[in-house]
Amino acid sequence: MPTTNDDPADPRYWRVRRRQLALNADPWLRVWQEDLQLPNGRMVDGFYTVDMPDYVVIVATTTDDAILTLRGYKHGPRRVCTSLPAGFIEPGEDPLDAARRELREETGYAAEEWEPLGHFVNDGNRGSGSGHLYLARGATPIGEPDSGDLETVTVELRSLNDLLRAALDGEIGDIPNAAALGLAAVRLNRESESTPN
Repeated sequence: MPTTNDDPADPRYWRVRRRQLALNADPWLRVWQEDLQLPNGRMVDGFYTVDMPDYVVIVATTTDDAILTLRGYKHGPRRVCTSLPAGFIEPGEDPLDAARRELREETGYAAEEWEPLGHFVNDGNRGSGSGHLYLARGATPIGEPDSGDLETVTVELRSLNDLLRAALDGEIGDIPNAAALGLAAVRLNRESESTPN
């Protein structure tokens, strides 16, 4: 299993020598201009990084193994897409609590069995927020969706194979949703392969 080294004294780290706020659009994003020193001593002036809120994406399976999806317009890709329940983590909120809240708000479902699928930054050099991805199992309806968002969406139940085809066909419009679906598929397929017939 790969390991991470979170020690800033590690000689591979880039050193921030100066950091200046270039754009403040709180709470949605902040753009920073940084002067960096690379491990070989080279200076890079005016490198931009982006701070955005962390978020959750949930692959939620029902008791009959369907996956909860949302169908609606997404302004990033500027089209109607299929997506998974997702949303921003509120300040001070635990990512798992945010995932439970978003599932309930966006779909009207709740699940008791939760597994983390990983925590990933959006852009390896720029940052741009990071996603906490989850697999929720045994989701059951507990009420009506009430996201209060700007979006108008339809909740749909789809099979894993159908959603994987949808991702390959471009029906899923953003990388966090495609990544969460792919990681969940790996987990679910490994389990089905190891289950005796």
